[in-house]
Amino acid sequence: MHKNIIYIFLLLAQCLTFADAYSPPGLQKKWEYLNGYTFFKPIFGKDGTVYTNSPETDSSEPALYAFTPQGKLKWALTFPTPKLYEYSRPIIGHDDTVYILGLQTLESLAILRAISPQGKLAWEKKLEGIKPYDQVYLSMRPDHTLLLMKMRYVEPRRPESTLIALDTNGNNKWQFTLPAETFYVIGKNSEVYMVCYNTGLIYHLSTNGQVKWISSPIPDIKSAAIADDGTFYVLTAHEIYALDQQGHTLWKNNSIDKYADHSLKYLSTINNGRMYVTSYTSLNGNISAVDTSGKEIWRKTFYQHKLGRITFDKDIIYITIKNQWDQVYLAGYDFNGNQVCQSTPAHFVLSGVTIDREGTIYTGGSEETRGGLRAYLPCSVSN
Repeated sequence: MHKNIIYIFLLLAQCLTFADAYSPPGLQKKWEYLNGYTFFKPIFGKDGTVYTNSPETDSSEPALYAFTPQGKLKWALTFPTPKLYEYSRPIIGHDDTVYILGLQTLESLAILRAISPQGKLAWEKKLEGIKPYDQVYLSMRPDHTLLLMKMRYVEPRRPESTLIALDTNGNNKWQFTLPAETFYVIGKNSEVYMVCYNTGLIYHLSTNGQVKWISSPIPDIKSAAIADDGTFYVLTAHEIYALDQQGHTLWKNNSIDKYADHSLKYLSTINNGRMYVTSYTSLNGNISAVDTSGKEIWRKTFYQHKLGRITFDKDIIYITIKNQWDQVYLAGYDFNGNQVCQSTPAHFVLSGVTIDREGTIYTGGSEETRGGLRAYLPCSVSN
């Protein structure tokens, strides 16, 4: 009995020594703005201005905030709104015009607004055809076309998704509707790939909204990404597919699905010739680096943890992680899977972070983390 106690003590000491020896450096906070509201991840102007907003506001809460890179509030813009109002995450154009979509949740009312870098309303436009409880997302293509995705259930188990293309004055260019629940991926040439969860089909649309090809059905799609050479990668619950520029399957690979209860979840954008895949078993989260043939290069397992979104900055991979106590922290890794930094378990959300041109890390807080916006200095990779 006495020997067993000594053995356990020595084993615990070894574990603590190991943890201390490999303890990664923490993150240094640059600045914070706390107001108790949930904030979206920010976007950035060419001059470094940081723009963000809250998804839900009342008539007294600003709809859009602008900060200097040093954290000084430049301006906060408020619109007269009904009491229950939701805003999309803002997007930014090539001339630093900020676009924001507001939704009245109980009525068929959606207003798209364009805001100048000085915080002045450039124009606003009511959008027709938005119904209560529609899920609506706003983005911008590289050719400066605005894309508005709305998804609804016309009947129980009958989803419908419509992709609407708008010019930078809010005028409708074209729209495309599918009887499916979808997400979309934008290529560097501004062509769009609409991916259907329930049918497993992928629709490749030209910049004018015309169908170029439709893939064969791919079951149980979770995520997708496109490489610079036009290869389209699809992540299902158990496999990775690669499609050529005509939508034909080049290969499929299930080599990273090694466990009976293993399920793949999220495929990052292609970076440094690699994909990064998050996955999970019944208890654990995993991140894998995968080459463009689907071969796993390395894997990290996080016991009793849930993984969020991946973000890249030069030579660092950042990922948000929720531990077994439901606390979310941020960890940074180099491209070989070596950990280079880790925050304390607080102030982050699983939806991930955004990073400006200087490498500053930004996270929009939730109500549980006292809301607001926080900025952290970047991690560094030692040579």
